[in-house]
Amino acid sequence: MKTILIVDDERDLCEVLKKAFRKEDYDVDCAFSLAEADQKMKKHPRIVILDNQLPDGTGIDYLSTHAPIFLDIVVLMISADTEPQTIKRAKKAGVQEFLPKPFTLQRIKELLRKVA
Repeated sequence: MKTILIVDDERDLCEVLKKAFRKEDYDVDCAFSLAEADQKMKKHPRIVILDNQLPDGTGIDYLSTHAPIFLDIVVLMISADTEPQTIKRAKKAGVQEFLPKPFTLQRIKELLRKVA
């Protein structure tokens, strides 16, 4: 079974995504901060859906400073910050797909099928 870790401080969004992905046979876990993500990354998820703006830092900085643990992990970034330089930094840090907020459930499922 493919595993997904969703790192986002919007708890409602995490719950919606968790329910939707479980229906598609993914094992899903959520982290609501980067500190919590540190602990949950020890389970070696196959896919990480990473928000950029979190209470304890940015997803881009986290990805950049933890690059070795992301070598075999697909990273999708979700963010309301769609400035071109943010997207460029995200891609440079190792993000495979950047998904602007708000997004549809259908769109994120399409991206998962593409990268999974």
